[in-house]
Amino acid sequence: MLFLDFICVSLDQLIKNISELELDGILNSFQCRYDKDIEVFLKYKSILFDSKAKGKTFLIFDKFSLENDKFDLLAYFTIAMKVFKFPDNISNAKIRKLDGLYSKMGNQKISEIPSFLIGQLAKNDLFNSKIKGFEIIKQVTDLINVANSIVGGRTLIIECQNNKKLIDFYHKCGFDFLQVDYSDSGGMVQMVRLLGE
Repeated sequence: MLFLDFICVSLDQLIKNISELELDGILNSFQCRYDKDIEVFLKYKSILFDSKAKGKTFLIFDKFSLENDKFDLLAYFTIAMKVFKFPDNISNAKIRKLDGLYSKMGNQKISEIPSFLIGQLAKNDLFNSKIKGFEIIKQVTDLINVANSIVGGRTLIIECQNNKKLIDFYHKCGFDFLQVDYSDSGGMVQMVRLLGE
């Protein structure tokens, strides 16, 4: 996919078209001093997750470096499906808005919905000034909108560290705070955005 000065390539596409040595070089060029887990995921887990269809990783390259046979990895993200469990204190109106139709099925309050999840998202420290966070989110949402047009779905979830700067950034990208999840994600902030908005 082509966006301005960037090219977004699926990890799967790279695996099929370049050598293992080249791929290792690309993945190992990624640095993220703010969140080592994001760096570790790309380098050591992304290929396994991709092969088992647990999540699909996309790498964003500088278009001009690719034209010169260089792989300047600017950023990456991983998208997946997740069953989102509503917090206990969520209102029926909010559930109805997120579900799109109902807040209850029979007499039972709806407690979960399937969602698209941004599982990982980060810029490479080496090229931090070459791409903005908003440009990465745009590429994520463009891909998810394609999937949405095929299979449906209403919500996009992001889980991030409980960090004001990150929360403010995602809020500016159209995400609303839902809860801090202590069950599955160990205290990560969950934010949601309706697709098509």
